[in-house]
Amino acid sequence: MSKRLLLLIIGVLLAGVVGTAQATVVTYRTADLGGDFWQYDYTVRNDTLAVPITEFFIDFDYGLYDLLSVGSTAGWFTQSADPALVAGAPFTGFYNAQSLGTGIAPGSVESGFSVSFLWLDPGATPADQAFSVISNGAIIDSGRTTAPVPEPGTLLLLGAGLAGVIVMRRKIQPNGIERRV
Repeated sequence: MSKRLLLLIIGVLLAGVVGTAQATVVTYRTADLGGDFWQYDYTVRNDTLAVPITEFFIDFDYGLYDLLSVGSTAGWFTQSADPALVAGAPFTGFYNAQSLGTGIAPGSVESGFSVSFLWLDPGATPADQAFSVISNGAIIDSGRTTAPVPEPGTLLLLGAGLAGVIVMRRKIQPNGIERRV
């Protein structure tokens, strides 16, 4: 195996292990409950804030969601409001979680946040949403929820498979005859 190829493989693997830019991350998984009812299960990671996350909102767009119902999360007060028309204008619904304790400390992760809902776009699957992190009544961070990304172990497995293909390729001579090692 050439030195250049080996360095490329190591670089790709390290990029997956080291990670990317830090940010408050809200990931979701969807579950089809049947009959156009779905559920989001959220995990919140406090990677950038110097203070604990004690409150956050997730937006639910008008025309896509209805009949929001929150699950209980230990240590958190959760509530929701359905999207609606207010004075003739679309109102974005929301899921709100407020900590009853210390919240999500810097560098920590908390899961168990869930919302079930009626999905109004049968031609699509529920996807990412806007979120805001609140402190003392002010937005201190915001972004969009994301689907979970592969774990570093997945990237290592991919790299091992790629290395195996390269080794097998080197065992076969250019004329297609297998070389005995």
